[in-house]
Amino acid sequence: MKKLIVLLFGFFLFNPIFCQIIINKSQSFFKPLECETLDTTKIEYLHVIPHARLLSVRFTCEIDYGQKNGLFFFKVAKIRDFNKSKIIFNSESDIINYIAKNGWEYIEYDSWAFIFKKRQNKQSLTE
Repeated sequence: MKKLIVLLFGFFLFNPIFCQIIINKSQSFFKPLECETLDTTKIEYLHVIPHARLLSVRFTCEIDYGQKNGLFFFKVAKIRDFNKSKIIFNSESDIINYIAKNGWEYIEYDSWAFIFKKRQNKQSLTE
């Protein structure tokens, strides 16, 4: 019984952590890698651009959410895990499922990127 209570408590305690999309913040070679969670309060739409890995059948992806680019480089937001390493997906469908689990609704594929829209809560629809 104690194990069940501890397991349920742990699930509810750490569940919000797994419902976030973590992206890299900096792209400079001279700074350590900084990561941040995607701020969903300011973003309504995402472009998710899948990339096949070299000599592999797996994918990585970039996220374009309207971020500000630098003068000499573009900020590339890659999806990362809590250890700051890139998440590697098995297929493009795996990318869609991952983003959809994190509160985004799939809209369409426009020949180079998946477009997602932020899901609205039922409370905000009634207000």
